[in-house]
Amino acid sequence: MTPAAEVGLLRKVNHMFVRYKAVRGAVGLAALALTLSACAGAGGGSTATSLEEMEPTTLSLHTAVPVGSPDGKALTAFAEDVAEQTGGKVEIENYFSGSLVAGDQDLQAFKAGVADMGMLLSSYHPQDLPVANWFGQMQSLRSDSTPHGFLQARASLARMWSTSDALNQEIEAHNLVALGAPTVGTNFGLLCTKPVTSPEEAKGVSVRTGGPTWSNEAAAMGFTPVSMSILEAYDAMQRGVIQCVMGSATTQMAYGFWDIAKYWHSVSTSGTAATVLVVNANTWRSLPPDVQQIIQNAANTYSGRAMQNGLDDYRIFGEEAKERGVTFVDPRPLNKPLDEHQATVMGELASTAPATVTDPDRFIDDWRAALDWGMEVAVDNVGREPNESYAPDDILNGYLTGPDDFDLEAFTAAVRGNAGN
Repeated sequence: MTPAAEVGLLRKVNHMFVRYKAVRGAVGLAALALTLSACAGAGGGSTATSLEEMEPTTLSLHTAVPVGSPDGKALTAFAEDVAEQTGGKVEIENYFSGSLVAGDQDLQAFKAGVADMGMLLSSYHPQDLPVANWFGQMQSLRSDSTPHGFLQARASLARMWSTSDALNQEIEAHNLVALGAPTVGTNFGLLCTKPVTSPEEAKGVSVRTGGPTWSNEAAAMGFTPVSMSILEAYDAMQRGVIQCVMGSATTQMAYGFWDIAKYWHSVSTSGTAATVLVVNANTWRSLPPDVQQIIQNAANTYSGRAMQNGLDDYRIFGEEAKERGVTFVDPRPLNKPLDEHQATVMGELASTAPATVTDPDRFIDDWRAALDWGMEVAVDNVGREPNESYAPDDILNGYLTGPDDFDLEAFTAAVRGNAGN
């Protein structure tokens, strides 16, 4: 069966899936994969060699984020870009808020072709994606400055995913192709119902965290980490079960935490590198080379827009903080034990590398080099060095001015020309 015919079959089954909402869990996805295998011999067809020759097609895109989020708005523009640049021959149909696939089933869904493409959350799959999760533990090395940290993360993640064999081979082993790794924030802060100004004050204060990396970092600062769904955290905070939520400023606004918690601590916790834009390999191979390039270019633009939208959200947080009674608390006393913990983690990381990483020290050095290059790009585009003082007024000023401190088009061009994609 040719790639074009196979992808056509995948899409037919996918449309049935969307219509009836029948396949939701791992068992259903496995059954779908068996169905596709059984049908693989039925049909033929040929793959077009150019946009001009190809028939119109629609690609389904899964994401867990809502349409109004920084990522969601950028994905809407991504679909519009692809449609415009292909003359309407390639339409991308976005399925937001996990409406196509349950969150932790994203890897299997992309692999089976239930979704042609979308946002893969590697943190859901530590066993299947050990390299990506190991890489995620290195994100404390990124700058927390606004806007420099946003730009550095965008540029350095683009370079790493464009050049790392270990990361890409792991993705390819699941019948996927990586198109990039967007980021919409820097460090995760703490929004709390009371100010916490020292590790001693953190004792007995419970904080909702989003995974092992951040749980360990919370504990290093003296807090008690609590694991729960982000959807449960608002009620838990109202009832006093937790006193803080760790997350980006965007998260604090989106879930309404700043309605009940009024103390923002922009501590130097790790950022995230868990999100990867992927496409099913069969789908990718069915597209002509010039269409692949159009989608890759649009993906690069999407990542830049997502970053810009994240910066815009941080400005909103800064602008509305005062009227909402949100205080920026000095994070520096909490950063001291946190920095020590992160240095220890980095010092031990090479010894915990997955077996598929043949030279862990080289991988880590490559990431450090990518970060150095990413900061050079950031400084070139902003026109000044980052402010790393962590003083509350400086943090707030970064939020307020960050979105206007650089030209997105020039920055995106600089990343595209030098990241390797």
